[in-house]
Amino acid sequence: MANFNFHSDLKNEIFEILENSGIKISNKQNAYKTLIDFLNLKSKILELKKRKILIVPQFEKIIDNHHKKKEILTIIDDARSGENINYFQSKRIIQSKQLDHLSSEWNIFHFHLSIKPDKDSHFAKRGDLLMFAYIEDDIIVFLGLDKHKDSFSNLKWLEILERNFPYLLEKFIAPDLPEIEGNFNTKDRELLWDSGVSSGFIKLNGKTYLSPGIGKVTSGYNIQIVMQANHIMNWITLIEEKIRHNNLNNNKLKLRIMENTIDIIDLNKETILFVFPSLTMKK
Repeated sequence: MANFNFHSDLKNEIFEILENSGIKISNKQNAYKTLIDFLNLKSKILELKKRKILIVPQFEKIIDNHHKKKEILTIIDDARSGENINYFQSKRIIQSKQLDHLSSEWNIFHFHLSIKPDKDSHFAKRGDLLMFAYIEDDIIVFLGLDKHKDSFSNLKWLEILERNFPYLLEKFIAPDLPEIEGNFNTKDRELLWDSGVSSGFIKLNGKTYLSPGIGKVTSGYNIQIVMQANHIMNWITLIEEKIRHNNLNNNKLKLRIMENTIDIIDLNKETILFVFPSLTMKK
């Protein structure tokens, strides 16, 4: 009889990690759905690391005389030095089923311009004025400021990025596709995103681009999250077959989630038998 249950281990590991971080997640779903929620959380929470900072010149010109100069520069300096800029994100990012359409579609994040803590959370106090930034693994581009209303699906953010730092979007050009006639307007795009539909292609400066964040499936989750979850579940199935083939059923085996890997450990021998190489998501 098999002396392991990797699906149960996976679910329990996720619960323990999130519980230790003060994040709640439903325990009434299977391992796959729990994994999806876990990866969704990871995709919204930015890794604490130093990044190259770029600032749109037109935005940079207004910072010195802006009434939120201190808050703007605090976020920029913290991003440069690798401090926790998640503090300035929405407190909703730690809700496992909350979907951030803007980052899923375009790799664009927003930050609240406050250095005062919210009394009900560990995040900065919410305000109407936000700073928007395009983020890749090692680069963050501060694009500008706007208020909540109609700013989260506004194509202007990608237009600003393409106009000032076009090389960052070159890899998303779709050379085999004809130029699309036009883009959805802001309200229609927001309606599509809320319905679980990706806008797919974008017209910028006469060129057709893929959405930098790749987009999402009809459930609303980012495609990369779903693909990563599928890879992990398929890997677990493959490992189970290898264990049976190599007569390791009687070994006391356990799945553990490490900082950036998933390990299958032989508890009796205290050795790692198999490793899923990377839990890294975009950003």
